[in-house]
Amino acid sequence: MTAITITNFGGEIPRVSPRVLPAQAAQLNRNLLATSVEFRPLLGDAHIQSAPSGALSVYRLARQADGQLRSDPAQGWLIDASDKSHVKGQVNDDATERTAVSWNAGTQRPRIIDATGADRLLGVPPPPVLSLTLNEAVQFTREDADLWADETLYGTVTDALIAALVSAHVVEGKPLAGAKEMYDMRQNTADGRYAEKLISLAVANEKELLRPEFGAYEEGGQCVIPICALPLWAHVPDMEALQDALRLIESPVDGGQLFPDKDLPKIARGLAGIFDPAADSIASARSALDGAVKDFIAAIETNVEVPTTPAPVEPSKPTVSEWRIVGEDMVRNQQWITYDAAMVQWRNDLAKWEANRLVVKQDNSGRNTLIVAAKAKAQAQHDTIVAEYHKRRDSLLVRVTAYLNRDVSVFGEDGFIKLDPDRIVESRYYVATYVTDWGEESAPSPVSEMVEMDQNDSVIVTVLAPPAGRHIQKWRLYRSSAGSGSAAFLFVDEMLIATRTYLDELKGELLGEVCPTFLWAEPPYRLDNNSAQETKPPKGDDPYLRGFVGMPNGILAGFIDNFVAFSQPYVYYAWPVEYQISTEAPIVGLGVFGQSLFVGTMTYPYIISGADSASMSALKLPQLQPCVSRRSIVGVGDGVVYASTDGLCFANTAGVQLLTGELFSREDWTALEPAAIVAVEHESVYYFWDGLGRCWALDFLVKKLARVDLEGVTAVCRDVLTDSLFAVRGNALQRLFASGRRTGVWRGSKATFPMHTALAWVQVDGRQSEDEPVIVRWYGEGQLRHSVQLTDTLPQRLPPGRWLEHEIEVESAARLTKVVLASSTAELQSV
Repeated sequence: MTAITITNFGGEIPRVSPRVLPAQAAQLNRNLLATSVEFRPLLGDAHIQSAPSGALSVYRLARQADGQLRSDPAQGWLIDASDKSHVKGQVNDDATERTAVSWNAGTQRPRIIDATGADRLLGVPPPPVLSLTLNEAVQFTREDADLWADETLYGTVTDALIAALVSAHVVEGKPLAGAKEMYDMRQNTADGRYAEKLISLAVANEKELLRPEFGAYEEGGQCVIPICALPLWAHVPDMEALQDALRLIESPVDGGQLFPDKDLPKIARGLAGIFDPAADSIASARSALDGAVKDFIAAIETNVEVPTTPAPVEPSKPTVSEWRIVGEDMVRNQQWITYDAAMVQWRNDLAKWEANRLVVKQDNSGRNTLIVAAKAKAQAQHDTIVAEYHKRRDSLLVRVTAYLNRDVSVFGEDGFIKLDPDRIVESRYYVATYVTDWGEESAPSPVSEMVEMDQNDSVIVTVLAPPAGRHIQKWRLYRSSAGSGSAAFLFVDEMLIATRTYLDELKGELLGEVCPTFLWAEPPYRLDNNSAQETKPPKGDDPYLRGFVGMPNGILAGFIDNFVAFSQPYVYYAWPVEYQISTEAPIVGLGVFGQSLFVGTMTYPYIISGADSASMSALKLPQLQPCVSRRSIVGVGDGVVYASTDGLCFANTAGVQLLTGELFSREDWTALEPAAIVAVEHESVYYFWDGLGRCWALDFLVKKLARVDLEGVTAVCRDVLTDSLFAVRGNALQRLFASGRRTGVWRGSKATFPMHTALAWVQVDGRQSEDEPVIVRWYGEGQLRHSVQLTDTLPQRLPPGRWLEHEIEVESAARLTKVVLASSTAELQSV
């Protein structure tokens, strides 16, 4: 007794021949829901609109231009012949649905579009380097004053004093800086240093004064004896002239007269006082010189008394020990006792000698000694004073400077020139950013050249015009500010782009926030590093970012060659270079699951994970399962499904699992041309179109494979808003599984019995009807033996015939749960 009962309409296993297929497997499973064990035909497709034939991308904008969600599924479609990726931006209160678009061939720069029809390049170009002009404030600070005084004032006043000074030995009959008086002497007309004493020849001869060592000479019957007692010195004979010279010095602030007339006499006197002959520095020398002159004259004119006897001679100390031991006593030596008595006598004699000295007339030899000594002393003091004169002349600038700083209030609150507050000098740099009409702020311009300024200066900043067509509406200015151990560029102001020049007078304490966009570069591209241009141009025909996918936390990812680039979170136009991650092999495509990014490469796949673009980390999976089709990568739950060289794979952080290894052999899989696979996931079914245009459906959870009559699809997408699949077939956009009902076909494995067996009855449990009948085809030994159409669940007789090998094929648009073919009524009733 034999029966064939079908309650599980299983999937196809192309790698297994029909004779050895498992009992529930199928030779053909077409247009049936892959996730159901029943015979459950899929819904049919609805025509939405016409489309470009062979379009490679399809995407729907969910909002209308007014921001309202679309209710008509036929509206909002973007269908293009180019292979593009669309990623909706995660922007607060974004009623315009800004969407990033990449050309997946890398032939065009990424763009951003929205529901209002806006379509522009993704990214905001930074401004070129800024032009700066220092606008120095009109001010005169202590630093300026010191500099001007050093470079102008001190030298000018010194020159005026030098012009007014006259050097002389004698002025109006009196020594200028020598002896206090001329003491009836005259000045030598040939050498003004010398004063000369005139004595009659008779007296000179009597006293033997006409001697060469005195420098004496005879003139007009007189003896002339010179003494160097008139040192050279300087003075200001014309104070009015000095005041006139000082009056010509101009103020550095307003160009007017620096020294007021009322102060000029005092200033002139102070300057002239630098050569005051009564100054302390030469007072001692002048006094000594005056004494030497007096001694000189006295030695010539008067007698000198000297003592008549020599002074008593002090006794010499004994050379023996003062004490000696006699028995147990210390006894003083007699020589010391005698010495003490002699000392007493000497002191008495000395006192008498000093009290009773006799004065006698000095002889000529003693006079000569006194004159020579006086002349030598005068010469020495003269030289001291002259040395001071030259010292003052040589250091006149220093002395004038000291006088003006000490005694004249040139600068300050009480001075002739009021001073501004001291400068606080800073070295400043600037950057600027462009801002679009959407509020997108670019990366900053290159850092400007340094400008050194103080707190009272200002800077004129000029930004160049932005490139045309980039929707730049404003520009923002930032400047450097150092503090708290770190340096940053802080916000200065925001201007309309029509105003490209800005006068920065803002005080440091009013600066705003730190520039947030320092790393916010435009989307990257492959650089031509061999170019001599400073900004490297793109290299090749496909240099641009491609393969956009959206990650949680507002992150957009794309790739070029062997590196993945990440946008700034929630800022799709900003792509910091620091966020890029490289792989060993060229990248084929990207997929997203959870907070992770799947990176399919030509060799090993990678998983990149992270909650923020700046903290992404890459994991290279150990399984060598290269990705062969970017369009095959689909996120499914906690991983992605993609096409590899061996079949469809499931990848997540745990590794890579080959899903279709039991369904397709390598040969079978290669015949599908997997590099051309296009795929989408819907309700746990992975739909993919192979290189021959055929549609397959895989329940990836149980690895059940089916086919769908959807040939010729070139682009497909899942519209999240309607939770529907849409595909471009030929020149039409269709909503898949949305209208009517497909006719399902299921053909089971070849059932082989031990002996030739006849089947007498067929019965189908399901929802078949007159409108949706079910057709059961019975094959024996590979030949169609009978075909029956059932419109109800009643059993029907089968024609006679016995075969070893039986195949059952079911076709219907109705939902079926069981098909039974039995050899007898009893068997039919038992199942």
